[in-house]
Amino acid sequence: MSKFRAILFASALSMLSACAGQRSGDLMQQRPTDTLLTSYMIANGMAERGMLARILAHKATRQDISLLIAVDHNTWLLIRQALINPSPENMRRADQGLEQVLSFATQVPQPASRTQ
Repeated sequence: MSKFRAILFASALSMLSACAGQRSGDLMQQRPTDTLLTSYMIANGMAERGMLARILAHKATRQDISLLIAVDHNTWLLIRQALINPSPENMRRADQGLEQVLSFATQVPQPASRTQ
């Protein structure tokens, strides 16, 4: 049964990506505004995890942390503006803010599994 679910999931994902790829500009302009909040929460979590990993590895500076806080704050303001007035320009600015937040999300190497 799990093999069937995996095939079903892969098929659904490929169909959705094909639909999104045809007219991505239209799709992004017609999305509901609450997707911005979801995107922000995900991007924020990824950026915080990336920064935490850098802090724990002693690779983050105070300036890096301050920059993430400033970018995150500014992105939140852009998202609020897009929620209040969901124009194409405000949505574009909010998306750019999300991209900046995501730039702080780094690939964190996973620990090797213990096999005996």
